[in-house]
Order: sequence, then C-alpha cells, then structure tokens
Amino acid sequence: EFICLTDENDQPTEIQSMGMEITARVEAEKALNKEYKLRDALFSSLRDAVFILDADSPTILDCNPAAAQIFGYQRDEMLGRPTDFLHVDEAALAAFREQLYPALNEKGYLHLLDFSMRKKDGTIFPTENHVIPLLNEVGEQTGWLSVVADLTLRKQAEERFRAMFEESGITMLLINPENGALIDANPAACDFYGYKKPELLKKNISEINILSDEEIQGEMQKALMEKRYSFLFKHRIASGEICDVEVHSTPIEIHGDPVLFSIITDITAKLQSEKIAQESQEQMVLAVEGANAGTW
Repeated sequence: EFICLTDENDQPTEIQSMGMEITARVEAEKALNKEYKLRDALFSSLRDAVFILDADSPTILDCNPAAAQIFGYQRDEMLGRPTDFLHVDEAALAAFREQLYPALNEKGYLHLLDFSMRKKDGTIFPTENHVIPLLNEVGEQTGWLSVVADLTLRKQAEERFRAMFEESGITMLLINPENGALIDANPAACDFYGYKKPELLKKNISEINILSDEEIQGEMQKALMEKRYSFLFKHRIASGEICDVEVHSTPIEIHGDPVLFSIITDITAKLQSEKIAQESQEQMVLAVEGANAGTW
C-alpha cells in the first residue's frame, strides 16, 4: 500500500510505502524486545543483589532473584518498600546516607567496601555496596542502581587465612607489588629477620633483598603476572648477615587490591652443606686420579 504526500497546492511531492514503514517499525520492535530480554536475563543471572530504586525516595522498584535470596525475603515483600529495613538500624542508615552524597559529588558513585546489613531473620552480615544514579538520555536522574555483594564467605576465608598467617612457624610476608612496601609480616618473619613487627613493617623489600630496585621490581612483576612462583634470593637480616632464601610468591587480593603473598625459606645451611659435599667429592676425585697416576 502506498500513500501520496502533497504540498500546500495539493501537488504530489512524495510517495511512501506503508508496508516499508510498518516493516521497519516491526524490525525496530523486535530489536528492542531482544535487548529487553537480554537485559532481563543478565539482571536475573547476577549473583549479587541488584536493586532499582526510585529517584526521589529509596523505594525499591525492582530487584533480581539474588536480592531475595541474599536478604531472605520474597521479591514481593521488598517491592514498594523503602530500603531502611535492609539496614542494621537507624544509625547505620544515617551513616550510609552521610557517605552517599559526598561520594556522588566527588566520584559520581558510592563504593562501600565493608558495610553491615540485615537479613529478614535478623542476621547481620558484611556486604560490599555500589550505588550509582540512573540517568536518561538528557542527563536527568530517573532512579538509583544499588548493587550489594554478600561478603560472608570472603570474610570467613580471610579469617582462616589470617589464623594460618599468624600461627604458622613458616616465614610469611605480604608485599605491595607496586612499590615493594611490606604490608604485613607474621611472627615467624619477625623472628627470622630479627626485627620487631613495627620496625619490620617500616621497611621496603629493597632494604632486605640485596638485588637492585629495578631487578626486584622485575621479579615482583613476574610473580604478580603469575609468570613465575619460585625465586632464589639473598636477604639481609637485622644483624647484617646475608642469608640465602627460597621465596614462593603468589598474587592474592586483599580489600580489592593486589598483594604478593610470599613464603620465605632459609636455605643458607642447605647450600653450605651442598657446597661442602661438592668440595669433598671434588677432593676425592683428585685423590683417586692422583693415586692412579702412580700405578702401572
């Protein structure tokens, strides 16, 4: 079907096909529906709790299945309610709001790395929060997007790691891979290096490892990129003695930042024993060769 467009004098100016216009509209609707389905699938598959909030009040307009699972509510129980029931108490809610707007003004979003919230059964649990404003095509705010990650398992893993780190008799260090600063040292490390913990943590790994700063940085980057895990170094301890050490270093994440977790083994005695054994073997070979030289 075609339509004829005319000017003010009723003269034909353009002929348009209604069929083509309808086809284009149908294709556009199909593409839009596909985009909506993809968005909904992504929204539903996220493991973190996702809330869509009203722009003028913290009322929950929508949430994904993970939000219901994490907080222990049915989805319908949360929709249409202000978010205060998810907070520990009024003081916690006030603290959250006090941080929200300064963060938005400074960075455009809020990121709380460790913030306690409340489940339906009253359980208080650690979370990581991201809040960003939702804007339309002209920059007007239409709502809020709040993403809440449950840190319970991560916290439990950190507690187990901390217990292992502190109680182990093996020398362990946590090192900043960017600048070589010592972030933490366990009691065994303090005993090995001969410093009290506050003294040791003031040091940089370059004050312990006798390699040049450039060489140390290169080796740390190998460990950080997981290109190498085991290293042989010489470390200087508090007495000034240089010890041969074997270092096993692997990257881990603490509070969202990359850190090198290093296990240090003193192999000085082992290398000395191997050297003595090698020298003894060489002397024995020379003695046998000398004895053979005198026989016929």
